Amino acid sequence: MTPLVVLGGALCEGDDARFGHASWQAIDSMLIGTVTAAGMKLVFSRARPAQADDPNQWFKGQGHNSFPSGEVMEITTAVIPFSSAPPSASTRTRARRRSQSACCRTG
Repeated sequence: MTPLVVLGGALCEGDDARFGHASWQAIDSMLIGTVTAAGMKLVFSRARPAQADDPNQWFKGQGHNSFPSGEVMEITTAVIPFSSAPPSASTRTRARRRSQSACCRTG
């Protein structure tokens, strides 16, 4: 569901809008994260808790794909570009005006 929402935002907004640009970055990020998670699952091959009594079952080979969580990787890589996007010019201007008016009131 997350990839569809992000792709929809990217297609609707385009790359020129701040939200659209962050959406396209999120798509890139999710693709890289998905490939990375798949590779890490092959390397770590951690058994799921339901597959063994010992929670420290790592490097068990084929069929053990518990770590890292694909769902967590997906949502994390989708959210990061939005949370780290620089503020828009209007947001910076409003913040500057608030700080200047607060400075003038106290002085």
